[in-house]
Amino acid sequence: MRTWCAAVLCLLLAGPIRAELRDDFNAQLDAIEHGSDQRKLGEAEAALQHLRLDPSAQKPARLARIELEAARVELRRGQFLLAEHHMLEWMQSYAALVSERDRVRAAIVLAQSRFEQSQLDQAAAELRALLTSTAAADAPDLRAEIYNALGAVQIYAGQTELALHTLNAALADVLGPEQPLLRSQILCWMGLAHWFRGELAAAQASFQAGLELRQKHAPDSVSEAVAAYFLGIVARRQGEALRPRAFLDRALQLLDAERVRQSAYADTRAQWAAQFAFIYRGAIIDAVNSAELPRAFALLQRYRGPEHALQQPMDPSALLRDGQARLAPGESVLAFVTHYNQNLALVLTADTLQSFPIALDEAGLREAVDAFAMLIAARSAADPRALQERSHQLYQLLIAPALLLAPATERLLLQPDGQLHELPFAALISAPGPSPRYLVEDLVLSHLAILKQRPAQASGSAAARPLWTIADPELSGSEAHSWLRDGSGRRLPGANIEARAIHRLYAPDATLLVADAATEAAVKAAPSDVDLHFATHMVRDSVDEQHSYLALRAGGGEDGQLSAAEIYKSLRGPRELVVLSGCASQRGALAGGAGALSLARAWQQAGARRVLATQWPVPDRATSQVMVLFHSKRRSGADVALGLAQAQREWLSNARAPSITAQIERWWRREQSTELALPFYWAAIVVSE
Repeated sequence: MRTWCAAVLCLLLAGPIRAELRDDFNAQLDAIEHGSDQRKLGEAEAALQHLRLDPSAQKPARLARIELEAARVELRRGQFLLAEHHMLEWMQSYAALVSERDRVRAAIVLAQSRFEQSQLDQAAAELRALLTSTAAADAPDLRAEIYNALGAVQIYAGQTELALHTLNAALADVLGPEQPLLRSQILCWMGLAHWFRGELAAAQASFQAGLELRQKHAPDSVSEAVAAYFLGIVARRQGEALRPRAFLDRALQLLDAERVRQSAYADTRAQWAAQFAFIYRGAIIDAVNSAELPRAFALLQRYRGPEHALQQPMDPSALLRDGQARLAPGESVLAFVTHYNQNLALVLTADTLQSFPIALDEAGLREAVDAFAMLIAARSAADPRALQERSHQLYQLLIAPALLLAPATERLLLQPDGQLHELPFAALISAPGPSPRYLVEDLVLSHLAILKQRPAQASGSAAARPLWTIADPELSGSEAHSWLRDGSGRRLPGANIEARAIHRLYAPDATLLVADAATEAAVKAAPSDVDLHFATHMVRDSVDEQHSYLALRAGGGEDGQLSAAEIYKSLRGPRELVVLSGCASQRGALAGGAGALSLARAWQQAGARRVLATQWPVPDRATSQVMVLFHSKRRSGADVALGLAQAQREWLSNARAPSITAQIERWWRREQSTELALPFYWAAIVVSE
């Protein structure tokens, strides 16, 4: 339900940005404000940057308006946490320098950013307080914006009757001739409230009125797409046969066109598109329910990207044939779609395409995954029976039905969605017992980003290429206090041992950079065709994921923080493998079909075919051992996914043998656990391709 609000909130005031900005500052800023709808965000950012450099805009009051509009752009782009931080800084720096009207407008943006992060009570309290301000009392247009935002919060708090009352108040205040698009947004919120109440005729009337305003005042916009989508699902619920498909196709057409016009930076495009993931997911569900599986598969490919493919005609049969041609015998794709109260999976083999429902709604699935993650993190303190029960339940829910449909599967290519990106599939238990059998012991697993970018019938290159190993850099100052791989802030002795052992495996086709040699400058000088293994600290910036970084040694003009944005821009190349042996390098903000905006994704966007990364903060020494096992399998001829599976299986075998377990415990006495077969120690590592 949360992503619906993100997109409907994007039905904001719109208008063209003039090709040439006018000389008057206020006129320029008004043009930016009215042009920063979803279609014009790139132009709005460029215009704001132009104003920031304008000498006449350096007055504090003018800078305040520029930064307010910048935060509004961030909000509309789906960068909710960034918009919140931006507005909190704005309040400290500029609130005393601007009019009360601008302070109220800034507070609306702040409340909306909190609403998007599910902070409903706080957002509602802030919006109600704004209604008592002098600026709101004197300005009906401002009151209408506040009522509109408050009504949205009330809808998602389950207060639909109260929301309709609030939105009617917004309609009474909105200035019709001057605010037609705000009126359209209010009508769409009212349609959503009626939809949740099961009042289909009222919902249809509200959405239709909103759509007509959009088509008149902002044609071919994403705002029109949102209204068209809801009209489609209302018509489907009413039993219509033809109009639902037409409405959904129109919504998807508009969204596809907008995606290709977004930022040049892939993760920014992904965050924007994530606001509308519910439209793609809803269309996929509709196709499955209509027994149109080839269409569902084609829509899934559009949902997952890449953007440049969206401009090509969609031929479901041709896309299906192409996808199946990319699978070898024994390979299956298991693609999940999580959509509120109806979740499902598609199972693709070289010969078949089938689907099955998941008997949990999105909230229940999220709760199950989170509970499993907590049990894993507790290690030996967790009830082993509870861990096995939760793990086997998820296996029965997500994996067992797929294997019934594709019993010859040996290699499973996973395409998670939503919260399932954070599920360690390898740790799901297929056979409970004193020595449980994990999924990785049955199948070779990998996460598949985009099927169309996979070579036809290629399960992975078995030939290991020259490898650069970068590990345990010497950090100084604030860098030394980063959240390190073992979570302690210490140097990483296990990483150093890991790097030297891996270097020996690949010598002479290997380069070793440790301690003071592990510099950012050296990494940026690496040839584009060599594989890379990082055993260092990974630091996530949850406010702006493109600033998450690998911690390296500074020098040579570099700050030692190799960020996701720098990886994408400066380290592009056809690498076969990048290994990120650090804390939670697979984790990041979830962005719809793009998945997690993680450091692992940054390397894939830069051209790496396969990336090994971790799903949680990993133990230093255990991770080192699993990584050495993985590389030894690679040097013996295994491809990346098979090498990881073999390494994890060998770890489990060794941990289960009493004599070996005793040796491991003595060697890793600092791990504080006698249960080294538990998933915490080995299941965090996943391969993405």
